Amino acid sequence: MLKDFKVLYKGINNSMGHRTPTVQGVFNHLKLGDKQINQLLGTIQEFRDGDEKWSREGGWEFRN
Repeated sequence: MLKDFKVLYKGINNSMGHRTPTVQGVFNHLKLGDKQINQLLGTIQEFRDGDEKWSREGGWEFRN
């Protein structure tokens, strides 16, 4: 997911009692099915060892 993603800012997300690092930036392009979106702004939560213990409780998990 980080391929073709240009990081513009770094930040912190406070959620479910945890502080996790995030990066905000621009996806050069993102494909959803047969549609392609160019220059999409987005935020990604960075994965750290130990996050898997609580991230599944939130209903989803993303690993780089």
